[in-house]
Amino acid sequence: MRAKIDIEKRDEKPLNYDYQYWLGSLLIDRLSKVDQDYADLVHSHQDYKHYTFSNLVLDDKETTGEGLQFDEGYFIISSPKKKLVEHIASGFLKDSGFHLGPRAFECTGVEILKSREFDEWCTFKTISPVRVCTYRKGDDDEIRKKTLYPSDGKFYRRVYQLLTDKYEHFHGSLPEEDFFEITDILRTKRRMYTINDCKAKCTEITFKVNGSPELLQFAYQGGLGENTSMGFGCLEVV
Repeated sequence: MRAKIDIEKRDEKPLNYDYQYWLGSLLIDRLSKVDQDYADLVHSHQDYKHYTFSNLVLDDKETTGEGLQFDEGYFIISSPKKKLVEHIASGFLKDSGFHLGPRAFECTGVEILKSREFDEWCTFKTISPVRVCTYRKGDDDEIRKKTLYPSDGKFYRRVYQLLTDKYEHFHGSLPEEDFFEITDILRTKRRMYTINDCKAKCTEITFKVNGSPELLQFAYQGGLGENTSMGFGCLEVV
């Protein structure tokens, strides 16, 4: 399920470029306004949380030395968990005012989007960058993390592994056909976000994919790659 949240900025000053942590925290806050126990459960999960959200989509933005200057925009919440999306959407209807950092905003509209069906071919673009990493233990037993990019063949294997692991975690088993192959990269752009004072390397990407309809649907609903609940890997169909 997907919801579109329309917003207006009520503050004359620009929004910091690194707003994703604030936006992620806001979603849990809106969820808690409808069901505190469910919000606590979602927030406490240490494994896959099975939701994602997009960057702010801003038609009138200006980039300044202080941040993003704009009047209005929207963002997308997406999850295979219908209850989660419905509760967050209801939370915005219940309390429309909010802050992203020091900047004041108002929710001006909430729309539950129509579901989408998939066949075996699709072109996706990220509407929040995808983050993909590998992990290994060093000689000092410390875990070393390496960011993968589409120029590295390991990127595609890790994307597939994460997607199938999440699908099995959510559904209890894999689909009868579990193929998911990115066949063509149409655009990439490396990005760097700061999430709660931590640097996160990631990639904006537009790509063609051949996969089972179940996995395409799941990637569309829950996001692609790692840390989707922190605002990474949200997809849109081109």
